[in-house]
Amino acid sequence: MKVMACTLACGAILLSACAPRSAALPSEVTSLGAVTTANSERYRFESRSIGAFQIDVVNTGTAAAEKSLPVVFVTDADPLTTLVPAVANWGGGAIPPMIVVGIGYGGGDVNDREGFLNAVTRRPADFMPEFDQAYTDDLIRFLDLPGDTRLGGGADKFLAFVDNELKPFIASRYPQANIEDTALVGVSLGGLFTMHVFFTSPGSFDRYIAISPAVDVNTDRIFREESELGDVNARLFVGMAEHDVPTTVAALPRLYARMAAHRRPGLRSTFQVFPGETHQSVMPVAILPALRAVFDPPPGDPVNDTFMEKSRKDAEALARKLDGAG
Repeated sequence: MKVMACTLACGAILLSACAPRSAALPSEVTSLGAVTTANSERYRFESRSIGAFQIDVVNTGTAAAEKSLPVVFVTDADPLTTLVPAVANWGGGAIPPMIVVGIGYGGGDVNDREGFLNAVTRRPADFMPEFDQAYTDDLIRFLDLPGDTRLGGGADKFLAFVDNELKPFIASRYPQANIEDTALVGVSLGGLFTMHVFFTSPGSFDRYIAISPAVDVNTDRIFREESELGDVNARLFVGMAEHDVPTTVAALPRLYARMAAHRRPGLRSTFQVFPGETHQSVMPVAILPALRAVFDPPPGDPVNDTFMEKSRKDAEALARKLDGAG
């Protein structure tokens, strides 16, 4: 069940990028090409150690802004590097501008089985701290993979890629990027990776968001890592769907309860269950409260504050007028 849920979540992420084949356009309609995200760039990044990645970068601030921006690293680039900036932009002023860096594998073409399988198998290889025989056996059966497939154990190498290769690239390419103020966002197996990094290398990021983390995989390892964690100066958001994978529902609250029982004065953490949601649906619902939980609201915008004050006064005047008419 947990393998199917994690794989379906990955499939939904990857295949959401697929463009349908379309018939010829009528004469009054002209194609303007693909829909693109403003202030964004896409790269193919050949790691020195663990293969190639598709890196998507989106700046939610203004190009002319002089201040530095926090950098949010997101596993599973499609579509999370468009979802996170969209939510940040419409967060009601509670979320600061940021640079979002999505890390993915491509493979979004529904007709490209090889690319799809590459992405589906690299996720557990990169996100799981150790090899998991049961998870691997289930995925072999589910996707008809070769019997000698081994998945998991590459999380520390993946983190080393982010810390030692990707972060320096972002810092050199984007002058606004503040690599001293970073966040890591992961869902499902990406959430497992997020928790692993938080427990074993908390200084790698300042803020952590783990949504429906698959802590029912490598469970003993993750619980041991939590018990060995000392005090940390970080912010953490952990979210879970009400109707999440049953093994996640059993493991995650127990893990967070253990965390809450250990005194860590420097840690500010939040745990939230999202009613009515499932493992596949929770990410878009959770990302707004997650970002709000780990980021302080930005300083008031004088222009926006003036507009809001005028709007309030206009509304009060209209209400008085309507009351008088009644």
